[in-house]
Parts: sequence; C-alpha cells; structure tokens
Amino acid sequence: MTITSPAPPAYITAFWDQKVAVRDDPASVRIRGHHYHIGPETGGVWRKYPGRRGFNGRKFTIRFFDGRIVTTTNLWGQGRIPESHRERLPDNAEFVEERP
Repeated sequence: MTITSPAPPAYITAFWDQKVAVRDDPASVRIRGHHYHIGPETGGVWRKYPGRRGFNGRKFTIRFFDGRIVTTTNLWGQGRIPESHRERLPDNAEFVEERP
C-alpha cells in the first residue's frame, strides 16, 4: 500500500508561488528551509502592520550567500517552505550568531 500526501490547497500553492516570483528580492530570505522577509528599518512602520516589527523587534544578523550581511530588527517569518517549492526556493542565507 502506498500512502501519498494530498495536494496542498490552491491558496497555499498561490502563496508560495508568490514567493517564487520575488525570490530575487534583496528582502527575501531563505534559511534552513524557512522563508522570511526583511521589513523596513526606518520608522518601524510597515504599511500592512503599522507600528509593529517582525519577531517583536528582535535583532537578527543575516549573511547572504552572495556576500551581503544585513542586520535587521524587522524580520518577518513566513513559514516552512513546502517540498513542492523547495527546489525553486533554495536557501540563500544563514543566521550569524552574535557573541558578546
């Protein structure tokens, strides 16, 4: 007997297809199979969530595989990338652990 997973609902596929469409955006972050988006630092306001900061404003330093290093206090988690989209959304960065 072979058990297969059902196909994801269309709205989930559409969500991840949108991430594929903007995968080269400098604010698109993929680390260890999870997708994140870097929001603006200035003013702390992102139009969708005025006055809020991703991860409650926690500071993250990210090293992109292209050599960029970005520090942000406005990182938004968007979830684990499903298997159906992993090949099109490969990791492009890693977190840098800060030491005191």
